[in-house]
Amino acid sequence: MTIKVKAIIGSTSSTSYNLKVVEYLQKKYSEKMEIIPVFVKDLELFSVDIERTPPENVTAFMENVRDADALLFAVPEYNFSIPGAMKNALDWLSRSNFAIKEKPAFIVGASMGVLGSVRAQLHLREILSNPMLSPSIMPNNEVYIGSIHQKMDEVGNFTDEPTIEFLDLVVNNFLQFYSKTKVMA
Repeated sequence: MTIKVKAIIGSTSSTSYNLKVVEYLQKKYSEKMEIIPVFVKDLELFSVDIERTPPENVTAFMENVRDADALLFAVPEYNFSIPGAMKNALDWLSRSNFAIKEKPAFIVGASMGVLGSVRAQLHLREILSNPMLSPSIMPNNEVYIGSIHQKMDEVGNFTDEPTIEFLDLVVNNFLQFYSKTKVMA
């Protein structure tokens, strides 16, 4: 059985390194997981005025994420935090009757800076701790890919062996984590 992982892409850029990381994972681990990118850049801004009758693309987004066996959050860092589009998507998900509650999840983040997306991931974890969201995030496997532009070639393949080995480890850890969370459910 292949795990259906919805990868929420936090970036709004058409040349996003975080999307490239997800596409790499999608190809490399296709026999273990079906990773499906989910984009947040075109969602209507959350407002209580339209909360009860969300736009069609918001409803489709929430249903798409609800259909996941597991989640992958791909988060870049904008001004020491998560992008506004990702926060907006999470605001909508918090109004979706627990669409992601207790779903097994892991987080990756890449940037051209040295720290990857350390601060963004800290903020993302804090936001995801909201009881209306609260996925089951795999602990102790933080993926901060710094200097991504030096570790990936122009077609989206990693060229840095330590990063490849680390991603192998994290994906294997996630598969074990997923199996444990499903047994406990």
